[in-house]
Amino acid sequence: MLHLKKHQADFREMSIPLFVTSHRLRKEIPGRVISLLQEWKASRVFADMEYEVDELRRDISVTTLGRENGAGIEAKFVADKLIVEPLSLATNSGTQYAASGCDHFPSKPTYEMSYRSTAHGLRVG
Repeated sequence: MLHLKKHQADFREMSIPLFVTSHRLRKEIPGRVISLLQEWKASRVFADMEYEVDELRRDISVTTLGRENGAGIEAKFVADKLIVEPLSLATNSGTQYAASGCDHFPSKPTYEMSYRSTAHGLRVG
């Protein structure tokens, strides 16, 4: 999170707003993202597509919430230049791979979100 704070100051010097926040409850992140976009009167959000299943679900929720209830927010998630595209690898039973047994993660993880303005909307990264 500290590196994002440093970039926030760098961007500020170039008159580019960068918003950084932490959020503990993963399932509430899509609603929080849409709430911030509405508060900022933004109609679009751009982000890199994520590999992890939970993050893909989060991004689908952001897209869905942005379309619902007249929110009028377009969420566009694009694949980065990757060797293997998200969702392209599956087990023999057709399910996505998942990491397990990760005891080195804190019991209550904090999810970082950062946004910066672009000419056509906000970029999450």
